[in-house]
Amino acid sequence: MQQIISFQVFDKTFGLLILEIQEIIRIKKVTPLPNVPEYVRGVLNLRGNIIPIIDMRRRLNFPSIEYNEFTRIIITNQNEHLAGLIIDKINEVITVDKDKIKTNFTNYRGVSQEVLNGIVEDKKNLILLLNLKKLID
Repeated sequence: MQQIISFQVFDKTFGLLILEIQEIIRIKKVTPLPNVPEYVRGVLNLRGNIIPIIDMRRRLNFPSIEYNEFTRIIITNQNEHLAGLIIDKINEVITVDKDKIKTNFTNYRGVSQEVLNGIVEDKKNLILLLNLKKLID
């Protein structure tokens, strides 16, 4: 079994394995950096850790919006490398059987297969599981 946290970016539902997430915080002021890709909003000092912050709408080529009371930053931890992902809204934590994760698929509705690990069919909708390593590299 796998625990997945689902969240919204634009009109799509994405997910990350709960083991890849350190914490979820409200949107904070981010310090911009020069000469970085457009989707890198800058860095955030979180309890002494300088963390790069990625705007998921920009990273996935969706239209930008103003941040609101639902906007969150998911702090991810992959092999001791922290990064923050700005998302539109947290949905829920679900538990799925590993066998229910479909890994044979093509690009899904404008989202490149390059950044996806799989698709989970939840009772409410499809959850696109992000490949954190490829997303952040």
